[in-house]
Amino acid sequence: MLVRFGDRPVDRFFNAVHGDDAFLKRTRAAIWLNTPQRIADDAAPDAVVVAVGWPAVPPGSEPQVTYGRLKRLPAELVDAVRRGEGEVMFAHHDLPEEMRRQFEDELGWQLELPGQLNGWTYAEEDEIPRSIPAWRPAMALHAQLGLKPGEPGEYLVLVPVDDRWYVLSERGLRTYSFGAWLADGEVVRFQRFDGGTPRVLRLRHVESIPHAQVAPQFGAAAAERARDEPDAPSIVVKVEPEHDA
Repeated sequence: MLVRFGDRPVDRFFNAVHGDDAFLKRTRAAIWLNTPQRIADDAAPDAVVVAVGWPAVPPGSEPQVTYGRLKRLPAELVDAVRRGEGEVMFAHHDLPEEMRRQFEDELGWQLELPGQLNGWTYAEEDEIPRSIPAWRPAMALHAQLGLKPGEPGEYLVLVPVDDRWYVLSERGLRTYSFGAWLADGEVVRFQRFDGGTPRVLRLRHVESIPHAQVAPQFGAAAAERARDEPDAPSIVVKVEPEHDA
């Protein structure tokens, strides 16, 4: 379960919508607002559960949380976030099409970074299948500025959190099997598919960089998804020449 350790109302809301109750409700998106706003249920068969929260009165008590089934976000909810009076906590990939476009086009909530390469990871000794795995990718690569995605060079490692991709830091490196391999100096084999053709990249951990270096090397969009703590530098890997799997 994801947890924020701050004690602000928005932090407590974040933890609430990542808790068991929200999970059992199959919550697919969550939005924090500065002021109360109720949402009415939509009877559409493809409506999904959206959580909306705001600070409680009196201050210091638990934030208010309401859940509703929606096919699209109400205009007043979208407008509030666009005015800076709220923020998106998360929005999963499996939203109704209209709602997904609202998050992407109106709220700027993109799940992926432009040009990222999604794929599957294998150890050096693993046999790599030639067909696309049934499970979703658990890792992606974001190229250094000036590199064409897939070319040899340096890349950030991305991992999905609530279906949105973020830069992997040293703090979370050993959370993943491929991260442990990288931390131990081993080669990670990264398989992606280009028009149905399987291709493999060989990755090695070359350095970890502080947040201040992410934007100059990998772009502002990547820096927005990288951790800004001194003990959580971003993982950089070296990609060796690509070949057919």
